[in-house]
Amino acid sequence: LHTAYRRQRQMCIRDRYILAASRPAPLAIKAKRDRGGAIGDLTPDSQTGFQADSGAATGPQATPRPASADDPDGSTDGDSPRLAWTASVLSLVGLLALISAVRRISHRSRIRSAARHAAGSAAAARPYVLMIGKYPLQAAAGDMVSVRRLEDHLSSAGFRVSYSPVTEDGELGVPPASIPSLVHALNAEGPATLGAKFAKEWGVPLVVTTTGTDINRGLMELDRRGAVLANLKAADRILTLTQAQSDAVKQAEPRARVERITQGVLLEGSDFDLRKAAAVPAGRRVALMLGGLRPVKGQKMAIEAWGTDFGWQLVIVGEAVDPAYAAEVQEAARTRDHVTVLGPLAHQDAIAALASADALLNTSDSEGESRAVLEAMALGTPVIARRNPGNSALIQDGLTGLLFDRADEIPGRLAQLGDEHAVVKIVSAAKGVIEGRDGQEHDEDALGRIYRELIGEVHFAEAATPSHQPPAPVGN
Repeated sequence: LHTAYRRQRQMCIRDRYILAASRPAPLAIKAKRDRGGAIGDLTPDSQTGFQADSGAATGPQATPRPASADDPDGSTDGDSPRLAWTASVLSLVGLLALISAVRRISHRSRIRSAARHAAGSAAAARPYVLMIGKYPLQAAAGDMVSVRRLEDHLSSAGFRVSYSPVTEDGELGVPPASIPSLVHALNAEGPATLGAKFAKEWGVPLVVTTTGTDINRGLMELDRRGAVLANLKAADRILTLTQAQSDAVKQAEPRARVERITQGVLLEGSDFDLRKAAAVPAGRRVALMLGGLRPVKGQKMAIEAWGTDFGWQLVIVGEAVDPAYAAEVQEAARTRDHVTVLGPLAHQDAIAALASADALLNTSDSEGESRAVLEAMALGTPVIARRNPGNSALIQDGLTGLLFDRADEIPGRLAQLGDEHAVVKIVSAAKGVIEGRDGQEHDEDALGRIYRELIGEVHFAEAATPSHQPPAPVGN
């Protein structure tokens, strides 16, 4: 920048000298025209300042004025230093703008070049699916468990799968390993917007899975509805978790190809001791909450219900997905004697905690189909859940679980679990719901079938036999 400034300043000074020397030029040009000559090269002349160039100058050459205290550069224009400085500042502003633009373009170019880098490799013979999600996958988060489960199953079925979150700038957080055969967006808002853009650019099919808030809220709120509808129209196939979601999508976009899929669950546990980890006093029953700490999950609502002691300990387990909200949850928990926040647990430990808890408490404002609720029902742990479309699709109030609308209803619902006979009936009916799903096509099998339909069986016929190598790490 210093070099650029010096050069700019020198150019300004040079231009002033030329300007000073050429002020009489119009007279010389007129004289030249009067003599019938061409307006060619002119040189300084002692009378007019310029004369026609005949090969050498005949008059004295213009010389710059000596520098003075008022004009240290020897210039005739006192504003020239300011002009030079302004030019350098403008150059700096332009440079910063250029750097910003180059960074944005570079990020997209890196994604595209990385995608094309492995296109000719042997591994590219296997259909490659790029999954795009809303959040980075955390080691202890439920999304990681679901994606890993699907990735393992799809890998054995002949696919390569990788996952990329959407960054705050609306870009792919992790470049794809190659140009994918199919893009799968795990949410109908941000991930689907980005997925639709890249699917169109690469000329590949787009699958969109609705989750919960994208349909329950996204389609209902005017400032979000337009983007959701555009993404649903762009999708080659839309997958929903509940019949209520399917109905909402079909009503919003009648031409959409919608298919409901059934989530599978993993119930492998560990020897984790929940009561010991949460320091639960002997004789107290435990209500467990599983889910990332973010406003939609409503952990603060649950803490409000523990304003009095009614014999239960609330234990909150989850990743700090929203750090600001997580701090509020921690602060609220300090004001209650029987509330414990443990933070995240590995999935096997979470399953062990769920199996030993006396109840699962779900206070989510919006749900698609809660995996924690499914796991609790399969393990025989009673579920008390906030009434919303997703929870209501799984739980029949009083039959397969208990529903509530307000925080002050939670103590009463927990008190109902004091009736052992009622608990046995609820647990038995809930297990029956899960067992009834065993005969259905689960999501991992459904995805393999749908991917094949969209990509085409010809691709599989020409593809190499799937190797036994482990799937590519998610997020790398």
